[in-house]
Amino acid sequence: MYFAGGCAVVYAVSYLWDRRLMLRTDRLEKIRRVHENELRAMDGDFSAFDTGERFVNPEHEYSFDLDVFGTGSLFNRICRTVTGLGGERLAALLQSTAETESEVRARQEAVREMSCRTDWSMDFLSAEYTESRIREVLLSVKQNDVEGDMFLSSRFVWMWWIPL
Repeated sequence: MYFAGGCAVVYAVSYLWDRRLMLRTDRLEKIRRVHENELRAMDGDFSAFDTGERFVNPEHEYSFDLDVFGTGSLFNRICRTVTGLGGERLAALLQSTAETESEVRARQEAVREMSCRTDWSMDFLSAEYTESRIREVLLSVKQNDVEGDMFLSSRFVWMWWIPL
């Protein structure tokens, strides 16, 4: 009886250890793919990233003429969003112009803030966040009354460290 119990404990411990190693291996594989895509992008190959073809609008005052969307476009080169919501938000920003100096400065500050946070962005890009889970997080941020644009807030950025 003790032998069977001991075997069950050894099996449970080894199963949990194996499961943890499998999850870690899977996570590291995803991070490796993110880095490989970025290395190819540094060589000018942006094929792994969204082209934004769905946002092409020949009637827009400048986005069609300036190749803001499509293969090899600005959107294709800078888009690292992992959800449809993020792609839509980026497309909306690229199709709009800042109305005031403070809005321009806020956008510049957001770019500056995001550009120095490669540690969490690689983690975020390698994770499989679902649209519904991201919406839940965004809703909780709104309910906590975060001041300013939630996408530019430092509090929003650090929320991604919360285990999903």
